Amino acid sequence: MKVYPIHQLANIVAMASEQEQLALTNDLATRGQEEPIVLWKGEIVDGRCRQLSARSLNVELKVRELGDDLTEEEVGAIVKSLNTRRNLTMTQKTVSAYKQQLRTQETNQVIATQWAISVPTLKNCKYVAVKEPSLIGPLFDGKSVVIYNYSKGEEITTNRINTLAKIIKDNAGLKDVTIDDTHEVLVKYSVEELPLSSPMYLWYGSRLAEYQSITTEGKEMMMKAILFELAKYKEVNSNAE
Repeated sequence: MKVYPIHQLANIVAMASEQEQLALTNDLATRGQEEPIVLWKGEIVDGRCRQLSARSLNVELKVRELGDDLTEEEVGAIVKSLNTRRNLTMTQKTVSAYKQQLRTQETNQVIATQWAISVPTLKNCKYVAVKEPSLIGPLFDGKSVVIYNYSKGEEITTNRINTLAKIIKDNAGLKDVTIDDTHEVLVKYSVEELPLSSPMYLWYGSRLAEYQSITTEGKEMMMKAILFELAKYKEVNSNAE
């Protein structure tokens, strides 16, 4: 069978997962190819996964050629339209929208409308991409990611853009907390200023007991969480006074 090269516009959306690819191959073997692969100037802009399935079954592909006179922007809009209707998660749609905006430089409102997502969600995706760019690839592929939420002192597993953005924003202040010299930090946020009966003092003591029994990496992570909570507690109570 003929194998077609992949155009960069096909990368607007993620590849199928292993399970989805297997299901597609089984469907193709049982019912045949119902949707043609879309080509532009001899390259696939929609249908990479169908080509993989067809290759594994050694069957010829049905193709549909777009006109060579179309611009890349016009073809991108067609690819977006084809894939908006497919079974993408909201997060995959949002990351796909973000990737399209990088290419086209269209406004937030235009991109959000095209992909049927909210402008705040698109903005949150851009925020995550800037602050934690390593998360975008897994989210685009439909995976969940693990991020440590210092304000809650626990790991969070999620694939939700808005949740990730909130965690990153809530913990942004940690970049201003140095732990290179733990003694200096503890002096800056000293528990000695807290009443012995305060909930924070009791919480701090229980965390330090746990602190003694974990790994070096865990201690560093826990110390960040302790200092962050201590700083927040003192700021809130100072303002209340």
